Amino acid sequence: MNRVSWVKVGTFVVLVHALAYCGQGVLKSPLQSGWDPTATAEASPLARFDAGWYRSIAASGYFWDPSTGVGNLAFFPFYPFLMKVLAFSGLPLFWAGTLLSHAFFVISVVLLQRLEARRPGPAPAHTSLLALLTFPWAFFLLAPYTESLFLALALATFLAARRGRWGLVAFLGFLAGLTRLFGLALVPPLLILAWRASAQPVRTHEGTRLGAVLAALTPAIGFGTFVTWLAFRFRDPLVFVHALQRGWGRRPGWSGLLSSLYAIVENIRQRGWFHVGPAVDLLVVLLLVASVVHALRSGRRTSASYVGSGVTLIAVSGSLLSSGRYALVLFPVFGFLALLARRPVVWYSYLLLSSTLQAYLVVRFVNNLWVA
Repeated sequence: MNRVSWVKVGTFVVLVHALAYCGQGVLKSPLQSGWDPTATAEASPLARFDAGWYRSIAASGYFWDPSTGVGNLAFFPFYPFLMKVLAFSGLPLFWAGTLLSHAFFVISVVLLQRLEARRPGPAPAHTSLLALLTFPWAFFLLAPYTESLFLALALATFLAARRGRWGLVAFLGFLAGLTRLFGLALVPPLLILAWRASAQPVRTHEGTRLGAVLAALTPAIGFGTFVTWLAFRFRDPLVFVHALQRGWGRRPGWSGLLSSLYAIVENIRQRGWFHVGPAVDLLVVLLLVASVVHALRSGRRTSASYVGSGVTLIAVSGSLLSSGRYALVLFPVFGFLALLARRPVVWYSYLLLSSTLQAYLVVRFVNNLWVA
């Protein structure tokens, strides 16, 4: 990380917070947070929507009402656990989450620079960083959401695997599986890296090979641990799926995806092309697919498998909703976007458009208008 990169990061943080504070009240929203007075009083401008669910887990644990579908079971435990630990210092839970997100954002930036510096190709690491910071949903990295934590864990896991530190991979992978469903997307690329490690002459003995494969599977083990605990705690083996269906309207499978695509078409047909709304999520998915194709053509199978697994998880979740936010943790896409820098006019036009859209989304978000 050079001085210029730190200036970009600092500018990003300052501008997001300035927009968040100054943008409150600019737009009207019919939505209310529904939080208790304590949570409402301590909420920062970037503490909106899902941040309240993470706070509820940190404050009171998990709950689920099968009759109404109200509950917080769709949210993973590691981030709220860290919120609760940090809150022992006396910080309000929302501010503990915000501080955590900022810390892991900085860690993510450093790790992204290190990983991109190892990647062959014409796009320099600082260009990928700029693509990340100007991505329309990048402000979620500073909000009390899991994006920055998971991004840091994913980047650290990739770096550890490339260096052959499989014990560290196992630890970080397990934590990633306890942080987000997207931990499952780490398994295919880690298995590829494990296979490459076992193919090296110095790593051919069975212990190393088996250890690397087991380490690659730890994100799935972390996810399975959480889901199994929920099943026993609430006496329903499919309670996690039921929570997604009842609480968030997601129908895992291709039928839900087709319904989501139909909703995009209907939204444009009824409200016109200037109300693209849900269509933006489809554009993000197409961007992710394009980055997978490019990675495959460039011989970067680990990047292709990671982003491709993420796209698959989005598709089978039953909805394209929040695809822009989900794309934040699929970091190879920012190396793909950085290729636009080969054509300066296209690159600067993209940066202007993307940054403007992010500013608009920040203002919407702090005014309780859904963005992802």
